[in-house]
Amino acid sequence: MEGFQINYTDIYDLFWEYKTNLENLMNKIDTCENCINFFIKNAVFTGETGDAVKSYLTDVHITMLSSIRVTAQNLLDNMTLYKAGYYDIDNSTNFKLSEEAIRAFRTKLSTNYSDTESYTGKIQGAVSGISDISGVGTPSTNGVLELHEQLDQELLNLITEVQSHESSTVTALENSVELLLSSLNTCIAKIGLNTAAIASYESNSFYTDKDVYALANISELFYQQHEDNKDVYDAICEAEQNLKDAAEERETQGVWKTVAGVGLLVVGGVCIVASWGTATPIVAAAEGIVGTGTTIFGVADSAEGAQDIY
Repeated sequence: MEGFQINYTDIYDLFWEYKTNLENLMNKIDTCENCINFFIKNAVFTGETGDAVKSYLTDVHITMLSSIRVTAQNLLDNMTLYKAGYYDIDNSTNFKLSEEAIRAFRTKLSTNYSDTESYTGKIQGAVSGISDISGVGTPSTNGVLELHEQLDQELLNLITEVQSHESSTVTALENSVELLLSSLNTCIAKIGLNTAAIASYESNSFYTDKDVYALANISELFYQQHEDNKDVYDAICEAEQNLKDAAEERETQGVWKTVAGVGLLVVGGVCIVASWGTATPIVAAAEGIVGTGTTIFGVADSAEGAQDIY
């Protein structure tokens, strides 16, 4: 990954689009499964053909629908983890952030570092030139320079963490979805519409195919993974919902902040807007969610107008 451009508002919008569409899909799948099960239990036809059709619906249709649902849930879980990953990096951001802007700020920081040393020398020279003062020590710059070094290191950490999240983490999440989709497509291609074959279908024969058997095992694996981590996913989604509700409430109350054309510095949960040589803190917390991550900032692209900052 090189030259990243993070659009936090786009990630936010994408998460809710995923959540809405995938939950709608899963609800429709649940409805289909319920209808098939109702039909199987209440169908009036009997005999070998009737039993064959019922078995076919159970083995083939229910299995495929269940696997599609697991895939949809896996997509949603992955998107949830992806969104949460950026909160782990810094959860107080809702603007555009580019690697170029970070590196430009580090260059400026380096210049300021040199300026601090220069000003120290000038102060020492000016004080030494006062005749009534016989001697003067060099003003201490340790605190200022340490802060410079700390901020510079945190900016480097941010670049590393973003690159890692967008490479190794995202790749791992994509692989799970690709595995499910590939297995699904393979099995769907094997399902025929031969009426005679359905009428003579033997119970459980669908699972004798190695690809179908593999799909069933993969689906069970990811289903269990979701169940094991359900509390984690639910907690993340609940936090997202709280933020969304709080943002909508603030918008309704007309207190959203417009920040445009200014340098924006974010340290944990505090946004500092540089304006006319002063620093005005904008602190917005939603349901106890505050920034605790790496120090980050936006220079080239400030926060877009009419959107919240948290």
